[in-house]
Amino acid sequence: MKRLKILFFMLSALITGILHACWQVMLFLVDLIDGGDEETESFPTDNTIHYNYRTGNIDPVKHLDGLYNSKP
Repeated sequence: MKRLKILFFMLSALITGILHACWQVMLFLVDLIDGGDEETESFPTDNTIHYNYRTGNIDPVKHLDGLYNSKP
């Protein structure tokens, strides 16, 4: 019974190790095909905060209705 328990734990450790290695290889291949983190470099770096004087809120984007950055 003790040998059976050791065999079961050894097999489960082996299967877990093989699945982990397969997962790492799959992540590497997806990253290789995707091209890495180049997409994050192309985001705009405009960190301007737009204050809406009508509602009193701060918005991350500027709307084209002329409500921003001009006091009433």
